[in-house]
Amino acid sequence: LEPSVPVNPERIGQVRTYFQQRWEANDDGPLVYRLQIADSGDVVSFTGLTEASVNYRDRILPTETPPTFAPLPQAETDGSGEGSSVLRVVLVADGQVRVTAF
Repeated sequence: LEPSVPVNPERIGQVRTYFQQRWEANDDGPLVYRLQIADSGDVVSFTGLTEASVNYRDRILPTETPPTFAPLPQAETDGSGEGSSVLRVVLVADGQVRVTAF
């Protein structure tokens, strides 16, 4: 699915902060993920795009208790309640976290 609207900069900041709190520099990066977040703030999917990313997936974003991000303001949604943001999350070996629109 494609994002319903351009990705909200505050949402990118929230996602970056979440992963910065969980990612530490190591030799396994870069890890690259596709993260889809509903307009409501719920995580729809979190997919590793490399073998190393798949192996780290549950350590980075737990399946049993995924985070919830702030919902988008109504003015930034398509009104259907079914829109989403799709982000590329890159966890770099030196500890950096990069989050961009997918």
